[in-house]
Amino acid sequence: MNAEEIIRAAPVFSGLNAECLKVLINLAQVRKKSEGEVLFNKGERADGLYVLGLGEIEMFSATGEGKEQILHVLGEGELCAEVPLFQGGVYPASARAYTDIEYCYIEGGAFLDFACENPEVLLEMLAVISLRTKKFLGMVESLSLQDVTQRLAGYLLSHADSAGIVRLNRSKLELAAELGTIPETLSRSLKKLTSQGAIAVCSSDKKSYRLEREILSEII
Repeated sequence: MNAEEIIRAAPVFSGLNAECLKVLINLAQVRKKSEGEVLFNKGERADGLYVLGLGEIEMFSATGEGKEQILHVLGEGELCAEVPLFQGGVYPASARAYTDIEYCYIEGGAFLDFACENPEVLLEMLAVISLRTKKFLGMVESLSLQDVTQRLAGYLLSHADSAGIVRLNRSKLELAAELGTIPETLSRSLKKLTSQGAIAVCSSDKKSYRLEREILSEII
């Protein structure tokens, strides 16, 4: 993808007029990372904005002992590192490529100048930040008040399609980290939900589950 394709595909910039888009595209540098490569680490100075074009970015926080908590997975068209950029501080979490990715990097100072001249983009970014804050509050509440089976039930419901099917594309290690547990406990929770009739493995795809929404809702 080129810079124009990536910037135009980002919903947050959809309200900009052609002239503003052209300026922004000229500021963007297309970059690529392979799966597992780190974009930035927690504590490093926030020096730019990332706009994801292809693939997924995983936001995570790690302890000195190596334990990780997955905070968020960003998809195509989403922004990364916008909050610390405006704060003028450091990255509060680390980011790495969950898959091979293509993205645009925009130098922080240049983007802030652009945003000041085009305040309409700030309103769109505020909406993005508000939605993420709501999600993080939900995560904190979930980790504090729910057991692993309840958290897994909520995750499955939120990721299911309209037919009630969810495919667990992530490894058990990665999903366990996102849910704040370990793979062994996650496996036990999957078996528990299966025994309760809340989920069933799809015969055509062992990574896909058919959900019984009413049962899962009662578990949460």
